[in-house]
Amino acid sequence: MFKKDTCNSEKTCCVFLRALSFQIFTFVFSFIFLTGNSPKSKIKQIKKVFLGVKSTTIVLMNALRMSILKGAVKVLLVHNHPSGKVMPSDADIELTDRLIQAGKIINIAVIDPLIITKRTYMSFADTRRMKELEESTKWVPPYALVERIKKRRSQTKNRSRKNC
Repeated sequence: MFKKDTCNSEKTCCVFLRALSFQIFTFVFSFIFLTGNSPKSKIKQIKKVFLGVKSTTIVLMNALRMSILKGAVKVLLVHNHPSGKVMPSDADIELTDRLIQAGKIINIAVIDPLIITKRTYMSFADTRRMKELEESTKWVPPYALVERIKKRRSQTKNRSRKNC
């Protein structure tokens, strides 16, 4: 249905997902698989990954498996809050952090998690939570931490050389 549409904003994708999510009145965790690295990425597919009560393990495994199988370059995470409260729970933040870090390992960018309700939505990027989670080290494997440290040291050395 939405395979050929362009996803040029979180708002556009939110409208799509609201239409899909509120046909049922339960927890829905969906992915929008995107192709291309431009700001106007094409929607490859929208897939409901999980229905029912939150289960971090199931969502994480299905999300990663499906992202790879769909050949996604980027994914937009979307889930609803049937309660109507748009603020992320601790579990929402934890799962998002894990998905961002796992996405880095398999080279699939998580571009923005959205929480939608019948009336509104919340974008992690708009509230700067996305930046915090991208810099998080909680779920980063040790080898990736070493690589990050080396990269930061190299950038610091390059800046200090330019200033001399």
